[in-house]
Amino acid sequence: MITIRMVGPGELDEAKDFIRSIFPQAMVQITDDDTVFIAEMHGRPVGFAHLIDDGEAILLQGIGVDKSVRGQGVGT
Repeated sequence: MITIRMVGPGELDEAKDFIRSIFPQAMVQITDDDTVFIAEMHGRPVGFAHLIDDGEAILLQGIGVDKSVRGQGVGT
């Protein structure tokens, strides 16, 4: 089962580390105003979505799924 939850302010460093594990070359920049969702399977992170509200639109800054679970519906 996949659960999706919003990352809290105290979890941003962990979320950044997870994103870097998927995209090692990425410069991960998340501000306190951004929204990050983590998809978890059996209690471990397997995917993320990073959203930015610029006041006029909500932008999908990034989305990713761990290689080990790709093709299993995590990104949908």
